[in-house]
Amino acid sequence: MNDLDAVKRVAPHVYTAWQQSWETTASAIDANLLDTLRERVNDRLEGRRGSESGDAERTLADLFVDRVADVGEDHLNSVRAKHGDQGLRNFVEALYLIDQTTRLRIAHRALLSGAATLTGPETSESTEPHMDRPMTLTHANVQWHDRILASSGIPSDTRELLRLRAARYHRCGTCSSVRLVENGRRVVGPQLEAALDDYPASDLPPAQKAALSLADAYMADPLTIDAALVAELTEHYSPADQVRLTLEVSAWNYQKVLVALKMDRPVNEGVLSALTIGAAGECRFGGPLA
Repeated sequence: MNDLDAVKRVAPHVYTAWQQSWETTASAIDANLLDTLRERVNDRLEGRRGSESGDAERTLADLFVDRVADVGEDHLNSVRAKHGDQGLRNFVEALYLIDQTTRLRIAHRALLSGAATLTGPETSESTEPHMDRPMTLTHANVQWHDRILASSGIPSDTRELLRLRAARYHRCGTCSSVRLVENGRRVVGPQLEAALDDYPASDLPPAQKAALSLADAYMADPLTIDAALVAELTEHYSPADQVRLTLEVSAWNYQKVLVALKMDRPVNEGVLSALTIGAAGECRFGGPLA
């Protein structure tokens, strides 16, 4: 398991949920296969591309890391034939955990290399909230996702822009079909949402532009988080808040599981639907928006 010390210090309850996902993964995936996937994903994200592989598991892992929308039914069927339906679901859930752990580690290495050391929890979390003991790897990963959303402290409008940016990047039909609603109103209106098409040249606040630039780099290639981007982020966010931003993007990257498994159906076909987030970070889909 790759340690994420920055997460442990900034959001200890998120770290606990992440540990639980790793423990569940270790019991759900063959140890040799898990080691193979960790090595493959790490090499790919660290720039060591290696040769293309005809192996079903490695091929699916490469596509999941590089561009999850390119995963096809043939790739899924090749893994399903070897591991069964539940084995395929566990395989993709394990890929999400490995992929996001590796991206977080690379991002934090770039973001925090010149910052003061995070010396202790920089969080308002005071007591350990209730956390179910996961029965499946899916449950464990969703619990990790929810814990991030419950504790990140990211402003709602920035959260929605990051969520929509991820939906566009991963081509997620589910997240593209919903809009975050608070107090009966959309958090981000159509005009502000349109700024996502060319946000660097838009009238969005500089802090939101910096957060979106971080999200783009994180999702496409975390090695491209360079000194210029770190300087831009540092103008608007503390080191702890930069860590929280990476966690926020990571949570919305759970879209990759839905897209890979062809489960990313719109909530209500042909219309936008309401999305609310509960106190425990759970996503709730509602009816069509007016």
